[in-house]
Amino acid sequence: MNNIKEFTKNNFELENREGPIKKVIQIEFKTKEQLKLDKIDKEKFTKIEKPKVMEFKKQDDIYIQNRINLQKITNELNMEKNKCNQYLSDLENIQNRQKKELIDTYNKAKKETLINLLKVIDELERTKKNIHHIQNTNDLQDIIQYNIKDFYDFLNKEKVRPMNAKGKLFNPKFHQAGQVVKSSLYEKKTVLEEVVKGYFFKDEVLREAIVKVAIPDDRK
Repeated sequence: MNNIKEFTKNNFELENREGPIKKVIQIEFKTKEQLKLDKIDKEKFTKIEKPKVMEFKKQDDIYIQNRINLQKITNELNMEKNKCNQYLSDLENIQNRQKKELIDTYNKAKKETLINLLKVIDELERTKKNIHHIQNTNDLQDIIQYNIKDFYDFLNKEKVRPMNAKGKLFNPKFHQAGQVVKSSLYEKKTVLEEVVKGYFFKDEVLREAIVKVAIPDDRK
């Protein structure tokens, strides 16, 4: 009983005190049952709640690491995307430059061709202008032949050459049969005459020749 009274007396004295000391000293006077219950609660937390907290912490760490990895991958993808865009831009610039160079080269070659053709036309214009002064037919033929030679020189510079089909066998790749002539003097399908001259441009057919072709004369 004395202990109980003493506890009550001390408790009473503490209740009349003020400030944080009151609370601290009150905690010191917990009963054994209360201390026992506190110990049990602490053990429960250690056995049950603490593993859960650790699991949550582990999940948080995994989530944070995944976010870091995702950001890293996103940054790498953006870098590769920028590289691809740069490559595409460079490729487009190269294509545009090459296209311009091709057009410039074509136009330059075309101008040179036209200039050479104009020289031939100039000669024909001079012939036309002076033709009334020419009385000798032979002189006129010489002038025309000279102009034709100039024109063939021009074609030769442009890699254009005549087929010269006369005397060769008919070839449908190069010739068109404009007329057939029965003859026993020539081999079958021999080209007797070029009605319209054919020309090659380099190794390709520029224009097919229209020709007269020999066929066997069945009457003899």
